Amino acid sequence: GTGNATACSLTVQDLFNKSSCSWSSCGWNDVYQPVPIPNTIRFIAMSGWYYTFNSLAPRVPVQQNDQNNYEFGSTNLAQIETAINMVCNEPWSSVLSPDKFRPGN
Repeated sequence: GTGNATACSLTVQDLFNKSSCSWSSCGWNDVYQPVPIPNTIRFIAMSGWYYTFNSLAPRVPVQQNDQNNYEFGSTNLAQIETAINMVCNEPWSSVLSPDKFRPGN
């Protein structure tokens, strides 16, 4: 919330640093998270990633495939980084007004 994208990035990296996990398995921030399925089963889930992504990078297009699933593979990483840095460089009081970051505003 300080408007410093570099500090924001470092904080997030620290939260997701699994090398400092005190448990057999961590989700993030050294919080224990059991392994939900065996490693032999292939399982992929996205949950609310699209909505989080769309809030952080609303001007970056994400295409839907024939099954109406979002395809992030066609998204340009540089565009994503630029959009997220734009949000992260804002003070928290500004981020609380999300319409500022929506297309057309």
